[in-house]
Amino acid sequence: MRERRGALEGGAAVAAFVLLLALFIIVYVILLPAEQRDELLKYDTGTIPSDSTETTQTELNKVSLLAVSPGRVYKFDEDTIKKEFNNIAIYSKITEELIDLRDKIYFSRTLFSNTPETVYFRLENAEVADKVDLYFFLAKGSGDILIELNGQKVFDGKIITQELPIELPKNYLKKDNTLKFIVKSAIFKKEFELSDLYLKYGFMEENKKVKRTFVMTSSEEKGIKKAELKYYLNCVNLGEGLLIINLNNNQIYKGKVLCDTAGETVLDIEKDFLKEDTNVLEFNIDKGDFILEDVVLELEVSEASEEEYTFFIEDDDYDYIDVPDYDLCIDECKDSYTKGTTDYTDCVADCDSEYEVKNVILRMKFDNKIDSKKAKIFINDIYFNMDTKDEIFKKDISDYVQRGANYIKIEPRNDFTIGSLNIYLEEK
Repeated sequence: MRERRGALEGGAAVAAFVLLLALFIIVYVILLPAEQRDELLKYDTGTIPSDSTETTQTELNKVSLLAVSPGRVYKFDEDTIKKEFNNIAIYSKITEELIDLRDKIYFSRTLFSNTPETVYFRLENAEVADKVDLYFFLAKGSGDILIELNGQKVFDGKIITQELPIELPKNYLKKDNTLKFIVKSAIFKKEFELSDLYLKYGFMEENKKVKRTFVMTSSEEKGIKKAELKYYLNCVNLGEGLLIINLNNNQIYKGKVLCDTAGETVLDIEKDFLKEDTNVLEFNIDKGDFILEDVVLELEVSEASEEEYTFFIEDDDYDYIDVPDYDLCIDECKDSYTKGTTDYTDCVADCDSEYEVKNVILRMKFDNKIDSKKAKIFINDIYFNMDTKDEIFKKDISDYVQRGANYIKIEPRNDFTIGSLNIYLEEK
């Protein structure tokens, strides 16, 4: 029983603390200056943009019905869209480079002295070295010599033509290297002169995987009838390799690359492999040196794209759109006064102040204010034509909507980009 009473007392203490904290917050907000209090209490509608910095109507009076970003829309005059890509160089190959060391070197030895010669060289990509050969010409001298690479012996014996070139072990190579030339032994003076020293440096170059990305709009994705990937193959060096092409991790080709193949390669692509938004083409090779030229993805599409969206108007909201008494008030103004006169304007203003009415606004923002944007826009079964070069298109569509579910459909008459499309309620 004592434990139960203790639990109740603890709970009461927590409740009292929460109540005091809430009262403190309320008092704090009330005592704030008006500007700071408004800033703290305002909420973000998140979807309804402003057309200017000097907004005549607060965003709190707008109710969002739809907010989407359609992107690029198309009028497909030729029933074909092409996604073109830069040439694709794909390879796994050995590249050879000649590195000059010295024109001449001298080294000698006697019973009492030893004068070796050291040559320095740098390999920027020593870790991918495939084969490094040392070449030189024996201009003078005979007998045995030692050659050391970074302190490790790589040659011991007489220099004869059959021994050249001398292969330098890959595991001894570093970025900065030293070659040391030593006369092995001598009682009387032995001297050597080597000329035209150079390295033939073979290293692996790889670009075995290449990606290309492209974007599919909703219009394109919905309208695809057929898709093909086309390219021409150019073999830099004769040889064969295994080529694999994937689209969004789906394999669309796997086969040997034959360099005697002429003409354009055409690959059919399953429509389901393509998706709205970003797509990734990936080209993989195991060996060889090839360039894919004139790479293009061709999409056969329906004649026109159609962007269609639904939005819903609640009963409470629709009651502010369809206000019969307001319509009667406006009709009386029309009957009593000439439109455009001060009396008519005052009469309409009186109607606006007497009745709370909201308009349904369609607003589209485009990517520029230069290009023409033409479309047939359906609101339910009623349509109007849009023809503008402006960056913003705005229209009152109150007469087109109905209570409950509505839809908007855009049939473009040319290609343009819709950055954002908003439908919202706005007080008159």
